[in-house]
Amino acid sequence: MGPSRDSRPAWHDALAGATAGAGARLLTAPLDLLKIRLQLSSVTPTLSSSVGAAAAPAESLPSVLSAVLRESGFRGLFRGNVSATYLWVTYAAVQFAAYGRVTDFLHRIPPPSEDARLPARFLRSVADDPTAAAFCAGS
Repeated sequence: MGPSRDSRPAWHDALAGATAGAGARLLTAPLDLLKIRLQLSSVTPTLSSSVGAAAAPAESLPSVLSAVLRESGFRGLFRGNVSATYLWVTYAAVQFAAYGRVTDFLHRIPPPSEDARLPARFLRSVADDPTAAAFCAGS
């Protein structure tokens, strides 16, 4: 069995969060790029088009994927990934660390009954997201 929560430093949680954030971004970066390209392909490029004119048909996922691969190769799927990875790593690190600290704090308070455990879990989840968002807002 591993160390208890009280003996584990906060940077362990932060490192776990940073690793999870980097891995998640690495796996989702190509999908995010394709999603953005698809969203942009449905936007009419000029303002001079008439209001009643039909928009050009949106591109398909395979056509956008093949265009990216043709223009930039496999590495093109990860274009612009460094700044987004920085955001995901810092956000997840703070979120994991905040969740760990709130969990430690709530474990020190004995619940009055078994029914009080659900609100404590809810409070932990509510506390970690705003903490991470506030910390990473300047990123």
